[in-house]
Amino acid sequence: MHRARHRRLLILFFCLLALLGCLGDKPGSSSPTQTAVQSSSGEQTRSSKGNSKSQIQTSSQMKSKIIYRAAVPELAEFSWDDTRVFNLPLKNPPHVRPSKADFMRSEDIVLGVILGDEARAYPWSLMANFHAANDTLNGQPIIVNLCEACNGGAAFLATLPDTVVDLRPRGLKNGTWYGIDFQTGSLWYPFIGKAFEGPLKGSKLTRIGTYFSSWRDWVSAHPNTTVAVMADEVRLRPHGRASKMAHDSTFNAEYMKRITSPKPNPKRDLLLGHTLVFGLIPTRDEKPRAFTVDYLSKSETLIQTKINNTPILVMLQNQYQIGAYQRKLMGVELVMEITSRDPLLMSDQLGNIWNIWGRTSEGPDHPAELALVDGYLAKWYEWVENFPDTELVKVD
Repeated sequence: MHRARHRRLLILFFCLLALLGCLGDKPGSSSPTQTAVQSSSGEQTRSSKGNSKSQIQTSSQMKSKIIYRAAVPELAEFSWDDTRVFNLPLKNPPHVRPSKADFMRSEDIVLGVILGDEARAYPWSLMANFHAANDTLNGQPIIVNLCEACNGGAAFLATLPDTVVDLRPRGLKNGTWYGIDFQTGSLWYPFIGKAFEGPLKGSKLTRIGTYFSSWRDWVSAHPNTTVAVMADEVRLRPHGRASKMAHDSTFNAEYMKRITSPKPNPKRDLLLGHTLVFGLIPTRDEKPRAFTVDYLSKSETLIQTKINNTPILVMLQNQYQIGAYQRKLMGVELVMEITSRDPLLMSDQLGNIWNIWGRTSEGPDHPAELALVDGYLAKWYEWVENFPDTELVKVD
């Protein structure tokens, strides 16, 4: 009898709570915490201005899964039980000039992005906690992606013919994470920039210049760069590792089982899984090609080859800065020759001088710029998972 009375009292108590909640809600309104999270979690509206104060306020609220639910639309096969707090991306992060970047050390690794006349650096320690950044550079919406485990990095224009996409990490596939856009729920390869499932399946984003570099070398080459600010929110996301480029600490059987296909692939054994490679993505029926970074660093000449009859130039500077471009200018196939190694400069038969960024520094056609080749830097296990028929070029 006492139990029944106790049960009735509990039911009455919860009914009163529900009634009070309904009276307190206003139609069409949302809580301050919901509004704060929605403004920074990757919705369609972009702003070119960052606000570190608002990010700090948002970060303290983002600990709750309930708040996250308000920021992310309901998507098929989406389970909050499997979603970690670092699955939301950066959204137009604050950025400063080098003179204000006292949080950066000269040896820090950054993912540098160039678009038009603007350059921006995204610190490794920042991107390792977020994986994706939906940002605005040179007046255009861009997506910057990084995986601290496979060392993959890439950046793309976020504009498609019918929409502008914002990306966030969703799960693991093909040796790394894969993303999902907020606009359509389509799934994306983060370094290929291609949708493999959903309404936008088959769509491909336009790659923009992306380079791994030390902060010292990046600022030396791009003194007017900006750098994304590592705000207090980073400290609330205890993800990411302090591993350096190509470190093998993330390469283990347990992790590999989760991210790789069970299908046999003899190409996997051609290199140690954590070997850094730069791969070229073919546009037609030719096989993908990959160069080990070690080979590129030892090569005394520039890599001048062809893919689908398109002349290609691949070069490396300062350990991780890799440039890959089409060797054509106004229909003329260029033949390059190194004129300086520090910094790396090349001359062509027309009298132009070129740098690692694929741009002229002087010459009869200055200013001129080479078209980017579709490719990216990553560990071998990630690359060969996406391109199992890769032709490995000149491995000693």
